[in-house]
Amino acid sequence: MDKKHLNHEKGKETQEKAKQFLLDKGYTLKYENLQFSHLEVDLIMMHQDTVVFVEVKFRARYGDIKEIITMQKQNNLIQASQLYKMRYNYEGEIRFDVVFLYYQDEELIIEHYEDAFY
Repeated sequence: MDKKHLNHEKGKETQEKAKQFLLDKGYTLKYENLQFSHLEVDLIMMHQDTVVFVEVKFRARYGDIKEIITMQKQNNLIQASQLYKMRYNYEGEIRFDVVFLYYQDEELIIEHYEDAFY
């Protein structure tokens, strides 16, 4: 199995863990890997009355969230949210969350940053 395929599989596995983490917190899944032109959103969830755009990131070890979610990535998610509003005629609240997964002492740690940027 080549490295690209391994990374893709790891990404799917990580996203599944993040999705389950949010479902366990009472979120509901609306869309997974939703495409808007050249943009893709990992997870779009509902939390109470808010549509939540979720970026899932995995690292082998802890890292600074500011380095993980670059300004370009933030801009892409904001642009995707605007396209989402137009496509689905949505006028309600939108929030941007980040779920960061990493290993510490061989234990998987999941950190959830609500309202991470905007």
